[in-house]
Amino acid sequence: MKYIGAILTVATLLATGCAGDKSAAPKGGGSGGDSIESIMAARNLTPDDAAAALKTFVPSGRMDDYLMFASGGHSGQVFVIGLPSMRILRSIAVFTPEPWQGYGYGVGEDILKDGYVNGREIKWG
Repeated sequence: MKYIGAILTVATLLATGCAGDKSAAPKGGGSGGDSIESIMAARNLTPDDAAAALKTFVPSGRMDDYLMFASGGHSGQVFVIGLPSMRILRSIAVFTPEPWQGYGYGVGEDILKDGYVNGREIKWG
């Protein structure tokens, strides 16, 4: 119970800062005059919802505690994802050309050629 004030404060910041659907936002635009309870009620949030949001929230400028390297599947990429925020921090080209960064066009082209099957060009997925 001693952390409920901090939980509700961060839940308010999350709720007002991440509002995508403005119709669900509390009246007044979250200018600080709204109570935490009214914001939670307008968004149909429970204290457990607010606590769950706090467990994954990482403020801008701070680093996540862990990094996850996840397969991009058929995209032929590796994704670096911050935990607990679940932000995609980087997409790394591995088996697929990436025109935006030049991978597979000059740089990395030799690596991709190693994956050709019986001389057949295979560059995607």
